[in-house]
Amino acid sequence: MSIAEAYDLPLARKPLVPPAPPRARDDMSGLERMRLMRESVIATWGQRAYEEDVLQGRFFTRSSFIINTPDAIRHVLVDNYENYTRTPTGFRVLRPILGKGLLIAEGRAWKHQRRTLAPAFTPRGGVDAGPAHAGGDR
Repeated sequence: MSIAEAYDLPLARKPLVPPAPPRARDDMSGLERMRLMRESVIATWGQRAYEEDVLQGRFFTRSSFIINTPDAIRHVLVDNYENYTRTPTGFRVLRPILGKGLLIAEGRAWKHQRRTLAPAFTPRGGVDAGPAHAGGDR
């Protein structure tokens, strides 16, 4: 008799549901959105930010984009990165969180960091997304 049987626990595991931030209301006012931004910018994203491939938004006079497809992400971060820059405000907000790492670097510093880290994300680089990570049998 297993421990699960002894305590009458279900033998099958429930599927893993990763944590997700709450979705912002679609009718949220600009003032509410600004207040919420102090806690988390992601918390200001509505349901569309998680469903659409590319979502354009505006904050004051600046355009911002949320991209969700691998092709769009590759276009912005790899193939055409010179055309996408962060604003001084973006740097001021992100630098305390991200430091001077790959996600905030630009230009030559970004290219150097990306090339340095690229081998770690190849199949032989050690990143294993096999059955153990996907919740399968070990």
